[in-house]
Order: sequence, then structure tokens, then C-alpha cells
Amino acid sequence: MQELITNLKNFILFEDLDATILVDALKISKYEVKHYSAEEIIAFESTPCTQLGLIIKGSISISKIYPSGRTVSVTTLEEGDIFGEVILFSNHSIYPSTVIAASDCTVLLFEKNKFIAMCDYYPKIYKNLLQAFSDRILLLNQKITNLSFKSIRQKIIHFLFNTYKNQKNIYLNIKITRSEWAELLGIPRPSLSRELVKMKDDGLIDFDKSTIRLMNLDALEDELFK
Repeated sequence: MQELITNLKNFILFEDLDATILVDALKISKYEVKHYSAEEIIAFESTPCTQLGLIIKGSISISKIYPSGRTVSVTTLEEGDIFGEVILFSNHSIYPSTVIAASDCTVLLFEKNKFIAMCDYYPKIYKNLLQAFSDRILLLNQKITNLSFKSIRQKIIHFLFNTYKNQKNIYLNIKITRSEWAELLGIPRPSLSRELVKMKDDGLIDFDKSTIRLMNLDALEDELFK
């Protein structure tokens, strides 16, 4: 139980809740812990979503499986992520994609009614859930905005300007991995890396590990609106 409580503190749902409250909350929820092997199906597309899932260990893939058997990964969720929360509380609680274990993983599952009972008892969890919804909507909005930019370079610059606006510094601390960044922009990871190198060669940016320096703001803006 202690290991589970420690893991749950990494989830936004249980942010700012102490261990004693978490223990009580879990008793109310009557949660279920399941272990899946890599490539095992967790939930099929078009089946009812009745549970909210938390990834305790490993990773899962949200995928579309076509009649030919071809599988296309829509996104990958890692340890500390939650899934099913948006679908579970919609009027159409059906999985739009198939959920597959991308690696051996451990998932904690809450039945909808039990989760609601837990939130009724500890309203802070409701607040945290709303924050998770808001973060998801903002991420979706950013992805939609990226679609308006035609080139990979423009998508990268738009992201860099947003980060610059938030951090107010030409030295940007990129807090996500290259893979997560590429997924956010809707481009392949190798394409992101190649374009960053080209932008460095063009004197627009410089970078080292997770830090990017904006070398010429005016030139970057010109590139954005070409």
C-alpha cells in the first residue's frame, strides 16, 4: 500500500493530498490494479468506457486498428498519465481508439460511480480533475493552432515564441522531451531534430540539451509569417 500511495502522489488527481487522505480515498473507491504485458489490449475501440485509468508503471499506446490489421499510434501515455477521464464523463462514453500496452505496465482503475463517491468525499480531487481537463483542452488547442502553420519550421518557431512569452527569457528551458515536442507539433521526431539543426546553421537559434537560445527574434518572426 505504501508504494502505491507514493506512486499516486505523482498524479495530478491527487496533488496536495496527504498520505492519510489518500489511504481513505482508496478505501472508498475500491480501486483495481491490473498488470498488462506489452502489446496486450487494455480496451477495444467502440467498447464502453466505464473506468478511469492511472498508469502506475510502463506506458500505453492509444491506437487506431484498421480492417487490414495495420495499427497507427495516435499518442503514447507514460507513467504518471491518466486515461479515459474525458470519455468516462461524456454523454457518449465509448472508446474512440484502442488502448494497448506499449510495454509491460501496471494500471490502477477506478469504476465511474466509485470514483464519483471518492470525489464527493474529497472535493479536492474534483478540482484536480478539472485542472487535468483544462490542461488537456489547452494542449488540444495548441495542436489545432499548429495545423495553421504549413512548414515544420513555422510550427517550431510558434512553439518557441509561446515558450519565450511564458519564460520571458531568450534562453528557453524546454521541459518536455524531443519525442513529446514532436508529438505536440504533429511531426516525426527525426524531422524536428533535423529542422532544429538547420535553424542553428541559419543563425536563428542555438541549443544545448534542453536549453534553446533565441539568437534573432526579428528573423524568427519573419520566418513565422513567410
